[in-house]
Amino acid sequence: MLNLILDRNGRTPLYDQIYRQIRAQILAGELAAGLKLPPSRRLAADLGVARVTVTQAYEQLQAEGYVVGRTGAGMFVAEGLDDALLPVGVGEERPYTPTFSRWGSRVVAAEGETAVAAPRPPIDFGFGRSFAQIF
Repeated sequence: MLNLILDRNGRTPLYDQIYRQIRAQILAGELAAGLKLPPSRRLAADLGVARVTVTQAYEQLQAEGYVVGRTGAGMFVAEGLDDALLPVGVGEERPYTPTFSRWGSRVVAAEGETAVAAPRPPIDFGFGRSFAQIF
């Protein structure tokens, strides 16, 4: 049924990989209209991912009209996909590029640098310590 291959070391999040592969299979006609998708728990167990990962992918597919959810019955490939959905992004693979705050950008840029210990102050202000030279 679903033939999904996940790149766990890639930059693209797992839910996005699942979403893109299922969408591509629907658009290629590999998954027929009305076909029931596996339950999120079972697919998550088969792929070795958290259930929320599969749920996110299913919700994205549902939001875009590729699948429909039926209460108590599961998720099904949508009947008669809207023609506007078909050409959008077919085969288009964009790399995942995270956005960071200024602080996060500095942390990422400093990756691999080692911290240098600051020089010790001439006076130790630690709790319970005295400075014998001043007495």
